[in-house]
Amino acid sequence: MRIGRMLLVLGAVACLAGFATADDFVDDFENYDLGKICGQPGPPGGWEEWTGGVNVCGDVTDDYANSGKQSLVIDGDGPDPSGDDTVHQFTIDEGVWTFTIQTFVPEDGKGLGWVILLNQYGAINNWSCQTHFNADTNTVYDDDCGTPGPSTPLIRGEWVEYRVEIDLDQDVFNSFYGDFQLVKDGIWSDHVCSPGLPQIRALDLYADEPPGGTSGFYLDDASLKEVLGETGCEYTHKKDSKAKKGCNLCYKKGDTMMSGQACEKVKDCEPKKIKEKTYECLEPVGVGFCKKLKWKRSGCIE
Repeated sequence: MRIGRMLLVLGAVACLAGFATADDFVDDFENYDLGKICGQPGPPGGWEEWTGGVNVCGDVTDDYANSGKQSLVIDGDGPDPSGDDTVHQFTIDEGVWTFTIQTFVPEDGKGLGWVILLNQYGAINNWSCQTHFNADTNTVYDDDCGTPGPSTPLIRGEWVEYRVEIDLDQDVFNSFYGDFQLVKDGIWSDHVCSPGLPQIRALDLYADEPPGGTSGFYLDDASLKEVLGETGCEYTHKKDSKAKKGCNLCYKKGDTMMSGQACEKVKDCEPKKIKEKTYECLEPVGVGFCKKLKWKRSGCIE
């Protein structure tokens, strides 16, 4: 299989689980105490309540989880005066990015939850992508300037990936719930609110207001990762890694990876080899580990 990319730092592999760049965001909610997530140490920037909001922070819970033992739940039918409205900020102005988050609605869930991405946040708020997860009508749909877009049935009792593919350079995006495409070639800066900007400033996880608000919308394994071009130094894995302790997927002999490092010939690619005794499991993330990482430079693709 072709893996896509990796980041080389001082002759070592950085961030083996996903090969994240310095600007990538990844959160599996495993490294928090149970309870309100806002203010707890986490990914750079952390989580916070919506600007000006009071008692609208989501909770880390061990009720359900897609990976590991914990996830984030937002609700709108508890004692708080408003539905949960939990935000993570970004400062991203260019490039191609993929946002993913795992979503879960229990069999007895009710109410409405949102996953929202904004291109401006704070003094000015501008929404780029706003998806509704409606447990009362059993539908998932995108909000296009206040008009519901194509809908698909809400899946209960199972974790379902929600994904947004964003090209800031072209000011366009596509979004998906599982295999169903919610938005095709949407204008990132002008889809929900106009006029906006081709940038990413915030992720907002929002629950409907009480009374009758969301009983519990669960989210796990959130990530926002840059998609790097398939050019530069190519590395090939030299042997099959061994999966241990419940891990299902490791690198195999012949797998290739692009580093993103510019080159004119293969000798420009440094380091020549990358070796590690163990590395994190590729799938499922957070379960077990892999033995023997062995990459060797194998090409320069211009």
